[in-house]
Amino acid sequence: MPKWFIFLFLSASLQAEDLPTFGLGYMVYYSTVIFTAKPLAEAKYVINTREGGYELRRFVVQNVIKQDSAALPDTIVIEVSNYEFEGAEFPEYIFYGRYDPPIYPHHPRVFYPVLSGIRPFRGNTAFVPYQHDNPGGYYFHAAPDYTLPEWVFQTRKTILRFDSLLTLRRIQPPTAQNKALFEWIDQHQVCWKPYTAIAYRHFDACDWGPYEFEVFQWINGNGIWQDVWKSIQLSGMLRGEYGAVLTRPENTPIAFSCTEGRAFLMERISKNLDPALAIQLLTDAMWGWDQYLQTDPPEAERYQSMQMVLPLLEVRETQHIVLYFVRAALFHPEFPWQDKDGISPLVALKKVYSSTTDEYFKSRLEGLIGEIERK
Repeated sequence: MPKWFIFLFLSASLQAEDLPTFGLGYMVYYSTVIFTAKPLAEAKYVINTREGGYELRRFVVQNVIKQDSAALPDTIVIEVSNYEFEGAEFPEYIFYGRYDPPIYPHHPRVFYPVLSGIRPFRGNTAFVPYQHDNPGGYYFHAAPDYTLPEWVFQTRKTILRFDSLLTLRRIQPPTAQNKALFEWIDQHQVCWKPYTAIAYRHFDACDWGPYEFEVFQWINGNGIWQDVWKSIQLSGMLRGEYGAVLTRPENTPIAFSCTEGRAFLMERISKNLDPALAIQLLTDAMWGWDQYLQTDPPEAERYQSMQMVLPLLEVRETQHIVLYFVRAALFHPEFPWQDKDGISPLVALKKVYSSTTDEYFKSRLEGLIGEIERK
């Protein structure tokens, strides 16, 4: 089960963790079901599982805004373990989350809100959940001048915005899709700020949730190295960092794993042009899983890349990413490394180990050296 799923939905087990308050974009993104409801006049009750007790309440579904294939019942059971309702009952709610089949036999089917995915209303006031203390749950704080109808309208508007973006994701061929995505990024430049997972906005046309960095990953996944390099530069300019852009969607080609892409990266390393980034990209392009490589690097090219990268073990700005490169090379399942032509990663590692004064880097070197010697 993916870690993000556990983090977002099994909130009863997170009492000693930070509980962020997400904005509307994040809640819509992570939700397969969104609806308004009214509470039944009954107390919470608890079901016990191997993970612990879950506090549940029943609500009457009023208005379904978004749903997956399963229809919602008239009365729905909702997990509310991390929310403090005492002395704060509300007549109306909107919920964001998932309605999954029961995990255990004989347990009711339960709706799990995304973190902060419960918004109660009383009159013209919305109530937004915030965590006061850790450990501790959410407490509701008044946000005046927000009505439930307005919140529903903005939620539908956000869903439509997301759907319009996702239509670009389906454009073929990949060159045309990338062109459309770059145009979309250009039209929305004003929206980008350095990424934060807990960015909170009420109603903001710039609130794209995780799509604000996923659009760059889509470009990466199309495997055109010139476009990936352009997206990295754009992300650095617009978002202040490019780390998330380097993540490929699953089962997609490694963009720089063609002859021209690898040559481009090696040239940047040789000219000391952002060498840490180039080495990170070259590691996957040279030593990635064969089924994702666009062309298999010749043996001579692999040795040439090692010869170029190894000396940068002694440069503070690149030494950690060089370890990543060396480890990927020496433990590649389809390419048994053998020292030759004076190129010996183990000798280079031991040399740097004997001279470095950086204790953390030294511990990493020691670990890798031990792994190599035990091979």
